[in-house]
Amino acid sequence: MNIKTIQTVFSNTLLFFLLFLIPTSPLFAQNKDGAIHLPDTIPYP
Repeated sequence: MNIKTIQTVFSNTLLFFLLFLIPTSPLFAQNKDGAIHLPDTIPYP
């Protein structure tokens, strides 16, 4: 595997995490409108 292939696999994996795992993570509460909000344990400014 060359550098280009590694970069492509890394980018696709990162995109997968962002699109699928983060929205469905219990750390995030998903509202009815589909927007992702931070958990209430994080103090808002």
